[in-house]
Amino acid sequence: MPRPIKAKDLIPKTSIDCNKDPELVNDVVDFFYLKLRKKIEDLKDPIITIPILGKFRISKYKIEKSIDTLSFIIVDEPKTDDFKEMKKYQMYKERLTEQVSILSKIKDLENDRIKRKKDLGQQK
Repeated sequence: MPRPIKAKDLIPKTSIDCNKDPELVNDVVDFFYLKLRKKIEDLKDPIITIPILGKFRISKYKIEKSIDTLSFIIVDEPKTDDFKEMKKYQMYKERLTEQVSILSKIKDLENDRIKRKKDLGQQK
């Protein structure tokens, strides 16, 4: 299996091949990966498409496991008036809401796929 190419090796070669300044190439690569990282962290879509690399799908199992963990953590509101605890509690609640939303999208996609398979089976 080929080893991944690191940015520090990729940027000089790309700048030479494209006849561009290495700093410009570095900025483009950083911008691309910043956008990609943001898409992955946002959990807005269950499938993230990246040109040339392909599609990345969020694992249903891992999301379910994370929801269980967060649900266990935020069973009840913090009993202290500590601002840090309240902020952490709110962050966990928001994260749980996002994950429940993405799980429902994953299940909808799964149900659509099953329905298409069933429809194709009936057409034969």
